[in-house]
Amino acid sequence: MGERAVYCGNYEYEMPERDIRKLFEEYGRVNRIDMKTGFCFVYMDKDDDGDYAIRKLDGMQVGYKRRPLKVQWAKTKDADRKKDVQPSNTLFVVNFDLARTRERDIERHFESYGVSSGRIKRVEIKKSYAFVEFDNLEDAEYALRKANGTMLDGRTITVEYVANNNPDAARAAATRRAATATAAAAAAATSAAAVTGVTTVTVAMTATAARPAVTAPRPAVTAVLCAHHPAATAAPCAPLHAVSAAP
Repeated sequence: MGERAVYCGNYEYEMPERDIRKLFEEYGRVNRIDMKTGFCFVYMDKDDDGDYAIRKLDGMQVGYKRRPLKVQWAKTKDADRKKDVQPSNTLFVVNFDLARTRERDIERHFESYGVSSGRIKRVEIKKSYAFVEFDNLEDAEYALRKANGTMLDGRTITVEYVANNNPDAARAAATRRAATATAAAAAAATSAAAVTGVTTVTVAMTATAARPAVTAPRPAVTAVLCAHHPAATAAPCAPLHAVSAAP
C-alpha cells in the first residue's frame, strides 16, 4: 500500500474534492485526499499509481479558467508537518466554503459530533481558515478525531492542531505523559525492592542455619600415672588421675 502523498495544486479554489478524486481515480485507487486551502495531498493505494498519475496530470488544464495543474510527489516536511505539531486546545480548520460557511456553522458542525457548545470557547474565521478553541486539551483531541475529514457545506474539511498555540496545554500533556512514566517506574522499583527483600531474608536465614554450633572451650587437663609404675613398663596400679593443668 502506498504511503507517499502526491501534491496537487494550482486548481481553482472552488474545485470540489470529488472532482479531484475523479481525476486521480483514472490512474489508480485513491485511499484518501487531505484537502488544504488551494492545494491538497492525494494518497493512492500504490506508489506506482502515484507515479502514473503525476506523469498524466501534471500540467493538465482543468476548470473554467483552464489552469494547469501542478502535480508532483509531496515533500515529506509538507505532507507530514502535522505529525510534528504538539497537541493543543486550539484547532486549525481549513477547506470550508468561504462563501457559505460562517463561524456559527463551524460551531454547530463540531457540536454534531458530540462536542458540547459549552466546551467551545471561541470560533474565529481568519481569511481562508478558522480557529476553534476548546476549554481543555481532552475536548480538542476528541473533536479532532471526530471532525477531521468530514463534510461541511459540501466540502471535506481538514482539522489539525495549531502549532505552538498554547504552551501551557502542551506542557500539561507532557506532564501527564511524564507522570504516567514515573508511576510505572516507581511500581517497577517497588516490585524489585520487594523481591530483593525476600531474597535477603532467605539468604540470612540460610546462613544462620548453616553456621556451625560453637561450644565453650574445656579447661586443659593432664593425665598422670602413679610414680612407681612408669607407663612404659607396666600398667598403673590405680586409675589415671585427672588433674588440672593450673598450679
